[in-house]
Amino acid sequence: MNVQVPRIVVVGGGAGGLNLVTRLSRSLGRKGRADITLVDENLSHIWKPSLHEFAAGTKGPEEEISFLEHCNRNGYKFRLGRFAGIDYQERWVMLDPVLGAEDVELSPARAIPYDVLVLAIGSRSNDFGTPGVMEHCLFLDTPTEAKRLQSEILNLCLRMETGALENEKGSIRLAIVAGAPQVSNLLPNCEKQRSSWAAMGSTSFRSPTRSAFPSSKVLIDLSALCLRTSRGKF
Repeated sequence: MNVQVPRIVVVGGGAGGLNLVTRLSRSLGRKGRADITLVDENLSHIWKPSLHEFAAGTKGPEEEISFLEHCNRNGYKFRLGRFAGIDYQERWVMLDPVLGAEDVELSPARAIPYDVLVLAIGSRSNDFGTPGVMEHCLFLDTPTEAKRLQSEILNLCLRMETGALENEKGSIRLAIVAGAPQVSNLLPNCEKQRSSWAAMGSTSFRSPTRSAFPSSKVLIDLSALCLRTSRGKF
């Protein structure tokens, strides 16, 4: 007689989710007492408090943990996809389609069955409805956003070096509005990278500045990054 083991699904491969599936796999999964599945929208884990180091370029891919390698080594399943919702009655976790380059669909929307569900999706920045934030700011909540910020900075330096960036003052300004530690720590890491960016043509890269607001304005904790040139354009 086949006895179905409980299906445990953990959504979110951050510090909490990854640690949980590792322990569950070693204590239950390997013994055949549970079926463990991790769901995340990224292929690798980056410790969130170090996102600013990835964004500045002081840490690289060698510091990432591949979910595919990690799940094979620890004995759980990994499913790539962005969490879309839950069907509580039927006990399904709903995932959005997975899109590749140029929005080519790599996988359709899916549903993963569960008996036990753990949501470990972590926190996200809140713009508190502040006009212009969503349209003009970069956030530092996920590995994808950290890599995007790094790419934006490097692209600006390259455009300035080649003359593709029209900038009368010949400098790039990075404005930071933040209260979260990982974003505040972006400042010294950017300082470490100034020589590298200067080598790409941004000889007068200006040190990032942290905007000052009265403490009564909670929007300081947005962890939002406004990236612009001296003329206010990308």
